[in-house]
Amino acid sequence: PLSLEVNDAQILVVLERNGSRKTTILNLIADILQPDQGKIFLDQKLFVAGPPTIKVTL
Repeated sequence: PLSLEVNDAQILVVLERNGSRKTTILNLIADILQPDQGKIFLDQKLFVAGPPTIKVTL
């Protein structure tokens, strides 16, 4: 399981070894991949169900 909370104007850096799924996390946030389990929320709204314009603001 993974849980992240990033506040406005905050920068999150993910540092980990090769093969640790950093790119997968980015692809899930960018909606390139869909999660096998769980959900992604942005401002308490289901992220993958949101309009494409909400993803542009990232």
